[in-house]
Amino acid sequence: MTTSTLTPFTARRLTSSCLTLGLLTFMPATAGAAESTPNNANCEIVLTNPIHDENGKARGLGATYFPADDFLISVYEEGTPPMTEFKDRPISAVICKRLDVIPTKNDYSIVATGIPFSLSQSFDSRDSDLVTIYYKDGSFQKIYKGPGLSEEATTLLEKRLATYDKMKAGETK
Repeated sequence: MTTSTLTPFTARRLTSSCLTLGLLTFMPATAGAAESTPNNANCEIVLTNPIHDENGKARGLGATYFPADDFLISVYEEGTPPMTEFKDRPISAVICKRLDVIPTKNDYSIVATGIPFSLSQSFDSRDSDLVTIYYKDGSFQKIYKGPGLSEEATTLLEKRLATYDKMKAGETK
């Protein structure tokens, strides 16, 4: 028989995960639930690294993907500074696979870190939507690639970026 001891960090993560799972399990399925609950089950952090030729000259960038669990805990847990590095390297992006590529108000915690945030139904398909949100020149910006957002989705995306700008300025929560 083997026994194991939980470290304080592991215990905190386990407690946070159980609390989150418990809240999600007992939360009523309403239209407002999507806005109030983080939807980050399919998220990864991206680390980039230069690719060098045989002479040592950088010729491009490679990407490595890791589960975003620790990053997301650092973003949503009170009193924890947001994680901006992983394995002693800066996090280049956070990507999440979702059916709806319009970021939620709750996603502000991710974009507020200054790390670009991308949403797509499938990062492996050119036929899916891809929205990337980033902060530049004093406001949140977007890049959209895909078959085309509906007028309603485009309007909602613009309103969401305006809300993020107000949140950054401390005008709203």
